[in-house]
Amino acid sequence: MMYSNIFSALGTMKDQKAIDHYRDALEALQRAMSDGSPGNSLWQSYQVLSNDCMEALKGAISNNNAFHRRSLARNLFALIEGTVYAWKQVIYFIAKDFHIALEPGEESILTEEVSALNSDGVVKQERLRLPTKVNIKYTLKRAGEIFLATIPVDFGDSGWRTLQAAIVVRDRMMHPKKPEDLEVSNTEIMVCIDALMWFGESTRRLLVAYSDFLRTRRSSIFTPTDQIHGKEQSLPTSLRDDLGAT
Repeated sequence: MMYSNIFSALGTMKDQKAIDHYRDALEALQRAMSDGSPGNSLWQSYQVLSNDCMEALKGAISNNNAFHRRSLARNLFALIEGTVYAWKQVIYFIAKDFHIALEPGEESILTEEVSALNSDGVVKQERLRLPTKVNIKYTLKRAGEIFLATIPVDFGDSGWRTLQAAIVVRDRMMHPKKPEDLEVSNTEIMVCIDALMWFGESTRRLLVAYSDFLRTRRSSIFTPTDQIHGKEQSLPTSLRDDLGAT
């Protein structure tokens, strides 16, 4: 989407919609994964990253500040990649709990770890580095498959193309070859906002599928005896809420 004047374009409240979309998506993801307790380090990370992204977005819009423009491109993907990793943890544990078969090697993709031998012949775990685009696409697609989403993420629409364009902007910020590579244009700011909105909406739809998946399988998780003995109460509050537990 092209804009001759970013500030008049943002007068449509597109900036606030982007902020609201992503805040809602991240808060919903947190509810799906944990009870949101202060000790939850994963959610604490999301709080920091989402705040960074929102502040950068506000600064880029209101101050026309080059620092905030660069920060937006970088923070956007710290947030997205953090969310993608969280989705992979959900997929991994749901697959184990419900005995859903994974493809050979898929466990390493989900945990982002691979086994290797060091010089002493000892097995160690190493981080598996995955290209951003394929990692996002795999995770959102696989989540839809695992949760039996009725409306899978559409990778043929303009939103996915916009997110790929935002990746190019981020990569240029991270690996500049010349001073101009550090400049983020008005159009690129809008690309980042549109990418953020698409990812937030995709996350929201997957969370609906995730919630439906859990509700329809409540009876297969707990037998009546389990419920009598209080095993259901040992779950995090949010997961019990998703399951409709009392």
